Amino acid sequence: MNATYDQNFHTPVYTIKAISRLADLPAVTLRAWERRYGLPRPQRGEQGYRLYSEYDLYTVRWLKAQIEKGLTISRAAEFLSSLRISGNDPVISQPSTASVKYNSKKAAQKFYQYLLKMDSLKAGDLLEKAYEETSAEEIFDGIISPALKETGEAWHLGELPVVVEHHASQLIMQKLHRWTGQVGRVRQDALIMAACAPNEHHQIGILMLVLLLRLRGWDARFFGTDLAMDGIGYTLNLLQPRLVLLSATMPENAENLTGLFKDLEAVPEPKPVIVLGGSGFRNKPIPEALPGIIIDLPIRQAVDRIEEILNHSGTGKEK
Repeated sequence: MNATYDQNFHTPVYTIKAISRLADLPAVTLRAWERRYGLPRPQRGEQGYRLYSEYDLYTVRWLKAQIEKGLTISRAAEFLSSLRISGNDPVISQPSTASVKYNSKKAAQKFYQYLLKMDSLKAGDLLEKAYEETSAEEIFDGIISPALKETGEAWHLGELPVVVEHHASQLIMQKLHRWTGQVGRVRQDALIMAACAPNEHHQIGILMLVLLLRLRGWDARFFGTDLAMDGIGYTLNLLQPRLVLLSATMPENAENLTGLFKDLEAVPEPKPVIVLGGSGFRNKPIPEALPGIIIDLPIRQAVDRIEEILNHSGTGKEK
């Protein structure tokens, strides 16, 4: 790295809003990392605003990549510090690789073709490679969701047998369970219970949320499909979750959740926040007997919203 390039690489030019957009991380997360771990290390402008360099941007992207591979932010920060001490700063040695944008559109087209042929090996390898090279959010939004939408539409039009759609769903669920199991120890003590409503068996969407929440450090656990209301009060009393995340793709399955209210009344304060998601709640009011918050957002915005609720629910209920 020559002197001119090195100077430009460390010149503070980005605002926190720009870094947040380029790194795809909330500004509140950037400030928290700076406060807790000293990473990144922005300079201050004349008005006191944070200003970041290219080096800071690549540092943030490198940290984010380690978290998406299963490290907690504290372990990732320690890892980076040890590499820098040993003279092997990955941000300096490989700055150009940090800004390469993953071609999710091309990957999605290949993935869909593999699914049509029910080629588990190639489809699985493609997802694993994508998981190493880009973010989980990009995989969901750019590869999995488009492929599922296409297979679903083709099935409804009679162009594909249902076995192809089932094969695709099973493959994706296996990967989601695998990646979730690989996530290291969570750093939050607030439990998130996630499950599908009674009679609900579509689980890919909620599995995505669970994985992303765990990657961000939350203790999110999936309790399966077709949640039985019998004994739910016992589970809530025993585990005392901060938040209960429930999904339903059909309105009738959403209505099946009303049985949760009686058991929720018996749960001592602070009661968990109930978050509802899925097309079963779309354009439909929540039954009065089921207090909850509906989230109908794209995957990464949904996770941001859930985090916002958790961070403002010190008493277990959103104000």
